[in-house]
Amino acid sequence: MHINSKKLKEFLHQKFEQVENIEHIADGWWSQAFKFEHGKKAFVIRISKHLMDFQKDIFAYRNFNSPEIPVPEIMETGHFSEQLYYCISAFYPGTPSDQTDLDAHPALGSEILKPLEQIHRLDTSAFRGWGFTNEQGNGLFESWEAYLSAIHNYKYPVCWKELAKNTWLDAELFKKLIRQMEDLYPYLPKEKQVLHGDYGFDNILINKNYQVTMVLDWAEMLLGDALYDLIHMNEPWIKDSGQIDYLSAWLKEKESQKIEVRNLHERIRCYQIHYTLFHLHIHTSRKEEEDYHQIASWAKKHF
Repeated sequence: MHINSKKLKEFLHQKFEQVENIEHIADGWWSQAFKFEHGKKAFVIRISKHLMDFQKDIFAYRNFNSPEIPVPEIMETGHFSEQLYYCISAFYPGTPSDQTDLDAHPALGSEILKPLEQIHRLDTSAFRGWGFTNEQGNGLFESWEAYLSAIHNYKYPVCWKELAKNTWLDAELFKKLIRQMEDLYPYLPKEKQVLHGDYGFDNILINKNYQVTMVLDWAEMLLGDALYDLIHMNEPWIKDSGQIDYLSAWLKEKESQKIEVRNLHERIRCYQIHYTLFHLHIHTSRKEEEDYHQIASWAKKHF
């Protein structure tokens, strides 16, 4: 998705009249973000095909925002064009966590995990369902296992079986990985927790004191096993010696709290397989053949 800068400028001037310093600040899989100034204040406008992503941000602010889990307020949403939506929020200063100098603060991993720990402690008794959530915070599936087997995201244009008929997606590899994943379901916990779903990277802002000041982008929010959030934070096919090992930091914190993490290895393997399937699917949907084959090659060696 590419947003025409001239069209964006016209849109903002129609809404605010006086707009200055429009600046592209981020590209995501599902949206683009721009900073702009109006009335001596800075704002962010994000544009996407998927209104529910922004509605989930609104839900997170209304239900989760606190000093422990700082969530930005969405000030406005609506149609940007016939097929695109926008949302506007205040601009919050800070450095994205994936652009922070790790050498300057070795304990940054623990700081980044503090809000995530609070997210995982949120009360889920009022939420129905499991897995990917809707704009009311309810899961779209009857069980965590049903969500995992579905390889589902409402932003997918077609399911993996359809992609396998017309693209390079390897149906036999998918079937093999799904069988391996489902064999591990007996080891999964039955407790339901809130997951951010896309925690870390440029969705976390860090201040000069190396503290988390904002948790952004709740579009991938889930109800399920908290351990899944940690798999996302260290993609299994990427080995980077300069990267924070979030899973090890999380396990160390659990150990200090004297909390037993049951069936750890089975759960890690289950979620690594699911996360791999997710990426194989999405890279095919986005026509990113090279990325697909790199991950498929890794999967064939490790599963």
